[in-house]
Amino acid sequence: LDGDLSEAALKLPKIGGGAMAILDEPGTGPRFGPDGLKVSLDGRVAASRLGSYYDRRPDGSKTLFDPNVVELKEVKVYVGAEETEIAKNYKPNMLQWQPDELEKLREDDMQKGKVNY
Repeated sequence: LDGDLSEAALKLPKIGGGAMAILDEPGTGPRFGPDGLKVSLDGRVAASRLGSYYDRRPDGSKTLFDPNVVELKEVKVYVGAEETEIAKNYKPNMLQWQPDELEKLREDDMQKGKVNY
């Protein structure tokens, strides 16, 4: 949390089920839960609030950072080289966006002049 790499990394469990574990929308940075960890690549800041989607730190703190918004000095991005078999065969459940459903809504909104993505 403070850049000290001599200590082991901290892994906080997801609470409240798997919904909204990771959000990645165009024009924003990645979000872990709606508020657990938000990375704004445009503003070069990260913010954190724990407790609703990710568990609090072992010391009871409700944020990854102190203060809860910090300036990013460096960002490293790790990506998979190929799609896994699980991802290839993934089928959304009835409560999730179905294939191409979100894209269709965005297309309709753009045609109606509601939103500029």
